[in-house]
Amino acid sequence: MSLVELNCPHCQNRLNFDVEDTTQSGVPKRPIIVSLLAVGGFILLWAIIFTLIASSRGRQLRDAKQNITKIENEAKAQLGDAKQNITKMEHEAEKMLVEAKKLKKDAEVQLNDAKRQADKILAGAKKVKEDAEGIILRDQDQLHQIFGELHPYKSGLNDVNQRYVASFSISGRIAKITLTNSSSLSVKPRISVRFIDRFGFITDIVSVTWLIDEIQPGETRIEEKDVKLNFGSPVYYQVIFNDQ
Repeated sequence: MSLVELNCPHCQNRLNFDVEDTTQSGVPKRPIIVSLLAVGGFILLWAIIFTLIASSRGRQLRDAKQNITKIENEAKAQLGDAKQNITKMEHEAEKMLVEAKKLKKDAEVQLNDAKRQADKILAGAKKVKEDAEGIILRDQDQLHQIFGELHPYKSGLNDVNQRYVASFSISGRIAKITLTNSSSLSVKPRISVRFIDRFGFITDIVSVTWLIDEIQPGETRIEEKDVKLNFGSPVYYQVIFNDQ
C-alpha cells in the first residue's frame, strides 16, 4: 500500500490517500485517482475563494483606513481654519471695542463742549432779551409820555371797546373799523386812529368823520378805509375822539 499525504490550506488538516495504482488483476485503480483529483481541485477552489475574499477585505480595510485618515486630516484642517478665524475675529472685536471706547470718549468731550457753548449762548441770549425788554419798556414809557395812552397793536382783530369804537382790523391796504352804539342816544362818529411803530413814527392815520349820518342806539356799522403803513407794521395804536 502506498499513501499520499496532502495538507488542506483552508483547515490545515492532513489528508492521507491510498494511491496503489494496480489491483490484484493488474488493472489500475482509476476511481481512487479521480477522487484524489476531485478533492485536490475542491481544496484548490476553496483556497482561491479564500484568497479572493481575504484580498477583497484587505482592499476594503485599506480603503476604509485611507478614508478615515482623509476625513481626520480634513477635520484637522477645518479645525485649524476655525481656530484661526476665531482668533482673527477676537482680534477684530478687541480692535472695534477700543475704537468704540475712543469714539465714546470723543463724543463725551464734544458733548461737554457743545453743552458749555449752548449755556454760553443761552446766557448771552438771556442778557440780550433782558436788555431788549429794558429798551422796549423805556421806549414805551417815552412814547406814552409823548402820545398819551397807547395800546399794543396785533395782527388780525384788535378789540378797542372805547365808547362807540368796538374793534378794528387791517387786511392788506384796507382797515375795517366796527362802530357800535351802546348808548340811548344817536352818535355821529368823528375819530382818528393813529398807527405808530416802536421808534415813535406815525405810520398812518385813519379818520372816520360823519357829517350828516348818525349811528342809532343799538346799531352797529362797519367803516372801511384805505391805509398805507409807510414805516412798516405798527406796534401801537391810539384812538382819538374828535367830537370832544
